[in-house]
Amino acid sequence: MNRFFLSLTLLAGFSFCLPACKGSDAINKSAGRILHFPTGFSVGKLSIVDRDPHLETNIRGRFWKHAKGDIVIPPNTLILFEADGKFFQHPECLLKLPADAFDFIRLKFTSLDANEEAMSDNAMRFVKHLSKLRTVSFDQSDTTDRGVSLLAGFEKLEAISCGDTLVTGKCLSDLLTCRNLKFIRISAVQIANEELRHLKKLPLKRLSLGRCVLKPSGLKHVSQCSGLENLDIGHNPDINDTCVPHIMKMKELKELTVADTKISFKGMMQLSHQKIARITFPGSRSQYTSSQLKSISKAFPHVDFMENSPERVDADYQQLFSPTSH
Repeated sequence: MNRFFLSLTLLAGFSFCLPACKGSDAINKSAGRILHFPTGFSVGKLSIVDRDPHLETNIRGRFWKHAKGDIVIPPNTLILFEADGKFFQHPECLLKLPADAFDFIRLKFTSLDANEEAMSDNAMRFVKHLSKLRTVSFDQSDTTDRGVSLLAGFEKLEAISCGDTLVTGKCLSDLLTCRNLKFIRISAVQIANEELRHLKKLPLKRLSLGRCVLKPSGLKHVSQCSGLENLDIGHNPDINDTCVPHIMKMKELKELTVADTKISFKGMMQLSHQKIARITFPGSRSQYTSSQLKSISKAFPHVDFMENSPERVDADYQQLFSPTSH
């Protein structure tokens, strides 16, 4: 009898752990994840993200631990990994981690000499091992299109930010295999406008192309993103009244930023038929007459002007100018 019950106990124990061995994301998260980092030094920091950030890339979390030694992630916990300079010297450490080690990753790094210029792209050879990532931020790094292209096939990837990088948009064709990608930011760069033709094949809900030398030809490609709800094309001086018809083609827009563009008052008023919930105007309030301001207030439910909405221009742009990791 004792031997019989012992056999049942062992069998039950084996059955209990079997689903986790199959790699189910839900079961792994509920059971906790075990991360094996280098023991002699930290390669960054881990933060706990209390609320699901959805389509954001400037993710804030509560600092939890330095990425050093063995760490057990609490069950059902969202984790942000912020790489430091040591990580870029030892990116191969990621190969010892499970594919779902982190939910979000920030790869901020700027080289100090020519010998370090390829370190951001080199790190991506190992980041691609983390195939369950939801958000990747390359902001303020030397990452190029070649590095971003290594995210191809990431099925859970929802958001990418490439602000103040060496990205031009040539990676977009490779990202078409990211079937869940809903938010792309490419800002403070010089975009290859023709590459924007690929965007229409993605299920984008949010797109930020601020400060990227966007041309009317590029916006024409963007206008084919029929499901787009949030669009930032601010700080692009070539965007003018000829671009308004392109904007009007995007019928699902709920939020629009055209700060510091050349769209006139007349052009902006044409957009009043779009039922955009929130809009940031090209200029400051003082640039419009009292009569124009009354018309604006009547036409749009919520209006921001340049002087009182620096964060509305690009919600995450301030992240680009915080201290650099090295």
